[in-house]
Order: sequence, then structure tokens, then C-alpha cells
Amino acid sequence: MALPEDLLDRLRDARRLGYALPSDLEMIVGELVRLRSEIEKIKKALEKHGIKVD
Repeated sequence: MALPEDLLDRLRDARRLGYALPSDLEMIVGELVRLRSEIEKIKKALEKHGIKVD
């Protein structure tokens, strides 16, 4: 799922953070879940090479 082109601009503009649409929150949460998954994959790969990461 691609992010709307203006989502990042809206998040950067602190004056406009008074509200968030449910669809925006859903995309942000989905992205966080994907990033967490990638972090876990990186940790496992590092552990395979003997590098322990917290």
C-alpha cells in the first residue's frame, strides 16, 4: 500500500497536527508493523553472524 503523496508533508507540518484521519492512522500503523518486521529480520541476520542486538 503506497502512502498518499501529501501524508509526509502533513505529518511534518506541526501546525496541522490537530487531527488525524482514521485512514492516515491505519497507514501509519501498517507502516510501523512492517518496519518492526524488518527490524526483527535484521536482528536475526545479525545474530546468525554472532552479533547480539538488544
